[in-house]
Amino acid sequence: CRGFSIYGCICSCVSGGAYFEVHDSSNKEDFMDFMRNLKVQLIQPDLPVTRRKRPVLVLDNLRAHKGANRLLIMEKFAQVRFIPAYSCQLQGPIEAVWSVVKRRVRPKFTEL
Repeated sequence: CRGFSIYGCICSCVSGGAYFEVHDSSNKEDFMDFMRNLKVQLIQPDLPVTRRKRPVLVLDNLRAHKGANRLLIMEKFAQVRFIPAYSCQLQGPIEAVWSVVKRRVRPKFTEL
């Protein structure tokens, strides 16, 4: 089975409370596609931008997550936080959760 990446957001300000996408890689194009689609999923379009709840995006230091242009786009609709490099205390539990999510998603797809 080929590898794949799952991008996701769990937040009360996202339509339905959560939004996930499955991609066959984790490059910057796939990540920015997810960011654009996530922005569409945000609720409260009737409120002025200054009064909307903004999700907090907690990202690792993957190169696809960084870059001045990407940060400018993300910061318009979310609060962006990066976990410190080499922070096993934070990275370990996050990777454990994604491992469970991937294990449950993988059987639902024969080919990505």
